[in-house]
Amino acid sequence: SVFLLLAFSFSAEGIEITSFDAVGNYHFYDGAYYYDYRDDFDNVYSSPGMSIFNEGLVSVCVGGKWGYINTSGRLVIPIKFDDAKSFSSGLACVKKDGKLLYIDQKGEIKLNLDFDEGGGFIDDVAVVKKGELYGLIDTKGKIVAQCVYEEMGKPSEGLIAACKDGKYGYIDYVGNVAIPFIYDFGNRFKSGRAYVTKDYTGLLISPDGTVIAEGVYSGLHDGIAMVERDGKWGFIDSEGEPVIKCEWSDVELPSEGLVGVCKEDKWGFADYSGMLVIDTTWDYIWPFSNGMAMVATSRADGYGIEKYGFINKLGENVIEPTLLDAQEFSDELAAVYSDNLWGYIDKTGAQIIPCEYEFVSSFSDGLAVVSKDGEFMLIDKTGTIITISDNKKEEVLTLSPEIEIEKKNKETTLIMKPAEETEEKHVAGTVIAIVVATIMVVLIVASICLRTYNIFVRKRRKKSLAIKKKNSNHIDWKDL
Repeated sequence: SVFLLLAFSFSAEGIEITSFDAVGNYHFYDGAYYYDYRDDFDNVYSSPGMSIFNEGLVSVCVGGKWGYINTSGRLVIPIKFDDAKSFSSGLACVKKDGKLLYIDQKGEIKLNLDFDEGGGFIDDVAVVKKGELYGLIDTKGKIVAQCVYEEMGKPSEGLIAACKDGKYGYIDYVGNVAIPFIYDFGNRFKSGRAYVTKDYTGLLISPDGTVIAEGVYSGLHDGIAMVERDGKWGFIDSEGEPVIKCEWSDVELPSEGLVGVCKEDKWGFADYSGMLVIDTTWDYIWPFSNGMAMVATSRADGYGIEKYGFINKLGENVIEPTLLDAQEFSDELAAVYSDNLWGYIDKTGAQIIPCEYEFVSSFSDGLAVVSKDGEFMLIDKTGTIITISDNKKEEVLTLSPEIEIEKKNKETTLIMKPAEETEEKHVAGTVIAIVVATIMVVLIVASICLRTYNIFVRKRRKKSLAIKKKNSNHIDWKDL
């Protein structure tokens, strides 16, 4: 009875959670890690290196249910939804019991809608999906554009790229067609320009559909766009005027004031005037991030990458190309690969977090997503693991009535007590424990009484048999 009482008391305290099934858009499925673009109807500008948190919150999945934590690791919206997307404009799209809902940052339901999927609110409108078609709603849930489009991008600068009957065009925020559906592809507007394609030709267009330039291969990034002329590459500005002459065999998008340029199959960097500032000596380059660019050398056979390293804006080899694999710097740390596992280094190449994870993300807001055996965790820049648990050990610092945090060695444990459910569950658990204990006490008392009665009866029977023995030579020992 004591054992049962303790068991029920423990179960009434909460649920123990040691890792996540998923964190934000980072998922594990069928033996593979991947970045899920489910938040992006237009994923061209999305990247796994982007911030884990949106508006200070990220969704986490435990046991198939979703909730939200903040950048301090505190559970702020209970884990109770069937699906949960990123916050945007103070609202997030979630699913519960087959319903599509939008909640605020307190977890309160603001919209209950009859759609299958929903995107984030941008400029007070959001893309929604019904069946295989997309439409548009406002913040009150009113349908602004019916679900008649085969594809739809993110709202941007008053227009939204959409696809109808296999052709792309643009609608405004009230559902009117702003640019006819005549393109083979259309990207969202940025800085007053959008990249579209028509008849295998890239175009840069204005919000009224005017063609600014032809032969382009990107939208505007930092005010310039990639362009190709007679097999050579360069950059133009928003008016189609040359910024970097078309004299390179290939180029990469701008980053931190520099663009990647290629000559005779070797890469370097030029500034926005077209002046070469880092010689074209590398087989592979990546954009600058945190003042560092990842570079790589080719294998001897010319197929694939041999080793990775990092250079600064002076072109100096800060970290020699000796790494088997790496990711770009973010939050002053870069992920590196060794012995089939990932860890992190700083800008000097010093190992800050050991290579012990199967999957890692870039750091943002001081945290990164890492994973082992298909289970995700959040770590800080010291390698401290943040998990959720109801194990109460020593050195516990109370953060709120719902959450406590324990720091021990390099592991941080959050004590999860959902505010809406804990008190109710505790009362119910206590009642159950008392009832079970009472039943056990009654059974024990009954057992003692029964045993006492049996002993009394056996003594009476033995006395009776002893009397019989005097009068008979036969005794049935089964009576004993």
